[in-house]
Amino acid sequence: MLGRDRLGELRRCEQTIPSTDLDCDAFSAEPRWQGDPAMASATFHDMEAFVEEVLRLHPTIQAAEQTWFAAMELYPQATALDDPAFRFMNGPTIFGSSQGQHLWRVQLAQRVPWYGKRGLHGEIADGQADVAYFDWQRTRQQLAAAARSAYLQYAVAEQLYELSAEDLRLAEAMTSAPKIERVSTNAQALAAYDTYQIDRWELERKHEESEVARELARERLNVMLQQDLSAPLPPPVMPHRPHEMPDEQALIQQVLMQSPELAIAHRLEQQAAARVALAEKDFYPDIDVVGRFDTNASDFWAPDRANIRPQLGIYFPLKIQHNKRWAKLRQMKFEQRRRRAETLALQAKLTGDIQRSLAQLQRAQRRSASLDRMLAAAKRRLESQVALIAHPPTPTNETLANQRVVLKYRGEQIKQEAIWLDKYLELAMLTGDTADR
Repeated sequence: MLGRDRLGELRRCEQTIPSTDLDCDAFSAEPRWQGDPAMASATFHDMEAFVEEVLRLHPTIQAAEQTWFAAMELYPQATALDDPAFRFMNGPTIFGSSQGQHLWRVQLAQRVPWYGKRGLHGEIADGQADVAYFDWQRTRQQLAAAARSAYLQYAVAEQLYELSAEDLRLAEAMTSAPKIERVSTNAQALAAYDTYQIDRWELERKHEESEVARELARERLNVMLQQDLSAPLPPPVMPHRPHEMPDEQALIQQVLMQSPELAIAHRLEQQAAARVALAEKDFYPDIDVVGRFDTNASDFWAPDRANIRPQLGIYFPLKIQHNKRWAKLRQMKFEQRRRRAETLALQAKLTGDIQRSLAQLQRAQRRSASLDRMLAAAKRRLESQVALIAHPPTPTNETLANQRVVLKYRGEQIKQEAIWLDKYLELAMLTGDTADR
């Protein structure tokens, strides 16, 4: 069973045993931020720091952890013997009868399971605790993936908003509204004015959309941090784009070894095997060992030892109705085969997910390389245009247009980098790694 050391600390805390080396607040079922002003404002400097802050504050992790702790308490219950049964009987003289002898009996019985049953029950309980542990790990992994995705959207939205604001400023510097007379009937002048207004409104609309996207990204981060939607956040840091493609076979081996979802499937398969063995053991009966003393005496409190008759026996049920036991055994074997098939299907799915993500990553890499070349060419063109003009009093429209082209390709590059990084984050979730690794 995973987490035995942590379970021991938890039991010591629950039993209120004084200890100076335990942090019992870490096992509290209450959300960690309630009543703690120090946790009301979260600080982080990059993506992984934000992920750690979310994992520290989010109640979903606490709920999954408490479920794991509860499942670890199943093992001592499953392996414990039944409580012994005590029986005391008295004869009629205790009720005031003047005839007959005084009779009494003391009996003690203990049920002993057939050899191997307790171990199999403990194995099933251990498997259930391991499933809860890996479910806790899966919850952390999924929440970390959601946090990384939210932070990436936040960083991209901030950069696109800044580019949109700069593009709007350059567009306003390039052109001015055409002048037309109120009584003018020049259709060409009216069309030019309408075109100017439509272009300006389109730029303002795009800028408003980028501002809305930025606000939504901020709100999503504040929701994850259990903060007010308008709480201030530190400026984002765009994660670095990896330069090397990961190895496919290494990733597949890693996900098959570290995937919590696959580990849960393996534990469920092991539980099914234990249930098959337990169904086979069910053909053998549990035995009740009985010990008792009988006597008849005139004095209840001081009986004659010669009249005390000790007895020892066993209660041995006859299990002759085998039809239901054979049916249960077949049911458990079918269940075991189903679990095995589900494990193999999950392995194939995870392998396919890795291959699909790598293929998408390669396509994103090629697209990003193409945008890098286009952006570099646009920058060279802008530098050449600036170099041809010796100290211009104001930037020319052509120079401003080239600057807008650079901003356009820079925005496309940021979007493509976000797609590329998103595929890396998907691989990180599948393998259980951080984005840096």
